[in-house]
Amino acid sequence: GDFCLLFRATTNDYIYEDALKEYGIPYYNFGGKGLFESQEIKDLMNGLKAISNRYDTIATIGFLRSPMIGLSDRTLYWLLRNKKDNLLNTLEENFPHIEDKEREKANRAKAILNEFIIKKDLYSVSKLVSMLIARTYYLDSLMMLPGGKQMVSNVNKFMDICMEYDRNSLGSLEDFIDYIEMMKSKGNLEESQAKIYTEDANVVKLMTIHKSKGLQFPVTIIPQMARGFKVDNS
Repeated sequence: GDFCLLFRATTNDYIYEDALKEYGIPYYNFGGKGLFESQEIKDLMNGLKAISNRYDTIATIGFLRSPMIGLSDRTLYWLLRNKKDNLLNTLEENFPHIEDKEREKANRAKAILNEFIIKKDLYSVSKLVSMLIARTYYLDSLMMLPGGKQMVSNVNKFMDICMEYDRNSLGSLEDFIDYIEMMKSKGNLEESQAKIYTEDANVVKLMTIHKSKGLQFPVTIIPQMARGFKVDNS
């Protein structure tokens, strides 16, 4: 609680959040925009993209490698080396270089993807995401990882965003994916990670210099001092 990180801007403060999580240091970010930069949300988006488009190889790899499935890099290498027109069809192949345990994961992944490809046009986005989380035991897997409490909170906040989207739109899964990507590219979707501590807790504080006016901390750190200024030369 004695420590505070003061930022000129919160654009990249999620990098410091990740570092604090890695070392198990609790923190409270007074601002923050890192929800969609967190790995657990990237994993979910990859899962949705893989369900939406079986030819999206990058998203499918991300889904297969995530805690939802947990395929090893070695298995993914052999799948990619022997890839057919898409990875979904490749999952059913019996490659001699893939261990039995990994093959079971691959078969499970294929069953899940085929199941949700059918379901994607039958359910709302929030219902689809909720079923995917339950079907893959995703929250249970996250809780076993360092910083699992924060990850689960972020997933729950993502679910709130999905439900809000459903309340305001009748769009399909593809519409939702396009909405998220468009808003991220425009910088209009700057959601902070879920708060699991209060600002009065005994944790490291992260805030902008502007928000720190009137506050005092025994130890103050100002990151990114080498960051350049925006200068208008016109």
